[in-house]
Amino acid sequence: MNLQYVSLLIVLIVLFPQEQYAQFGGNNSRGGHTNVNVPFSIQPRYGLDKNRNGVVDMPNSKEYVLSPLRVTLTAIDLANNYPSSWPVFNKKEADYFNLKGPWRWTFRPKSASSVVQKINTLPMPNSPQAIPIRGSISVEELESVQAELGTDYFNLDATIDAEKIVLYSLSPRIYVDLFEGEWTVELARVYPNKQPIYWKTFDLKLEDILIVQLGDSYSSGEGAPDRKSIDKFWGDIGEGYFNSQASLNHRIFHRSSYTWGSIVAQKAEKFSTRTSVTYINLAESGATVDWVFNQLKKMADIIGPRKVDKVVMSIGGNDAGLANAIASYIVREPILRNTIVIGPERKDIERAIKTGNWSDSKFKNAGSIVLKIANILREDNWKRLEGLDGLSYAYDRLSDEFNRYGIPNSNIYIITYPDPFLIAPGNDSDVCPGPVLTNLGRDVTRFTSRTLEVGRKEQKHSRNNLIKPLNLRVTSFGRREGWNVIDCEKVFVGHAICQSGRMVLLKDESKSLQGDIRGVVHPNKKGYKAIADKAFKEIFPEY
Repeated sequence: MNLQYVSLLIVLIVLFPQEQYAQFGGNNSRGGHTNVNVPFSIQPRYGLDKNRNGVVDMPNSKEYVLSPLRVTLTAIDLANNYPSSWPVFNKKEADYFNLKGPWRWTFRPKSASSVVQKINTLPMPNSPQAIPIRGSISVEELESVQAELGTDYFNLDATIDAEKIVLYSLSPRIYVDLFEGEWTVELARVYPNKQPIYWKTFDLKLEDILIVQLGDSYSSGEGAPDRKSIDKFWGDIGEGYFNSQASLNHRIFHRSSYTWGSIVAQKAEKFSTRTSVTYINLAESGATVDWVFNQLKKMADIIGPRKVDKVVMSIGGNDAGLANAIASYIVREPILRNTIVIGPERKDIERAIKTGNWSDSKFKNAGSIVLKIANILREDNWKRLEGLDGLSYAYDRLSDEFNRYGIPNSNIYIITYPDPFLIAPGNDSDVCPGPVLTNLGRDVTRFTSRTLEVGRKEQKHSRNNLIKPLNLRVTSFGRREGWNVIDCEKVFVGHAICQSGRMVLLKDESKSLQGDIRGVVHPNKKGYKAIADKAFKEIFPEY
């Protein structure tokens, strides 16, 4: 071979090595897999106020839970600072490559499920921030979007098939709707004819944390409605509030976005732009353990194939007769230097708390007064409940039900009940120094000439025979089953029902806020926030 030709060949190999030629086309020009950190963010899903009425939306719908995530990605130059490290064939091509070359994004799900089936079976969100991908989108449609949004978002084309989503964009930033999970993304620079100049692939993991709140009034949000009583407003679904079953259920069961689980979800949502949070609240004021079975059924109808990441709940208080006991304390009246008691005695209340039998005439008579005048309890409260003695068996049944729905024990978080009467952390007997709920007693006094309240001895009795034993059962059973128990018994200390800055509702406050007095002895907004602060640290320790 002529020495001159050999020298020329060596020069060509040095200037244009084979790997770099491959980057400009051909079947082997993928450029390799890289773990490069492509900037991306997921649009928040919970804590929004889409109808701008000042209330956090709580949609509780299948469309909300199963809709894809709105993802923003920003391309980075995977060519290692082209053109300095890449061969430049001519100045014109280099200028086009640097300034005008479109980006091509190809998204392939790592799971076997079909992209087409997922997209076709779910409504895509309607938003001016992104183009819904429903197949091929014409250039004319994209140009109309460009005119509305400006040049920051302009796709040349967008297509899907059974295996991938492909987007072409003149901007390095794109918005795309993708489902939670792991994706392989191919990012390429292409010529106007869409032939690739070079490309790299990388992994994209999208995580949406599904939080489901179950249980009773301490989870529904009783005592902290989204708006005051004049609106009868509980749990805004975001739109069509007064015309949907979801909003009706929120009103019936007194669900509020101010409850502790909702606050936890909002805090988690704000923590990172690389994860999002989906939150639904199915708790029901007045619920016993058996009610949660139906809540789980409703949950399954809403979430479909999705897996629950966190179950947050409070349950067991109504089984132990928490509301019954408070009502009984209120209507009992010691007279003649405490030698005679009108209504149930403390030993009667203690027995009923343990056995769950509230059908005795002393309670039914007491209950009739409360029902007719104060309207705290339902008529069916004065019957046989689980009681403390039956609570472990009720929790056993509930644990089996969670397993049936495929929810791991480690994903379940249950709170203990805050003590509304405890004023100091160091002494369990240090309850309010005088009677409380005397305003509630005055309502009864007008009709019965009886002055009723919850006195200091009754507060201590409640603590020793109801609140502490109830929380002990919640804790012991929860730990035995592998649930996460969040100890909230003393979160109101220093803010008890008799103290300034209290975290518990009184009668007049409940009446003003929600038009009834069912919120009495429940947390107010400050109380739910205190529970949420404690719960957040244990539910999301990594945050």
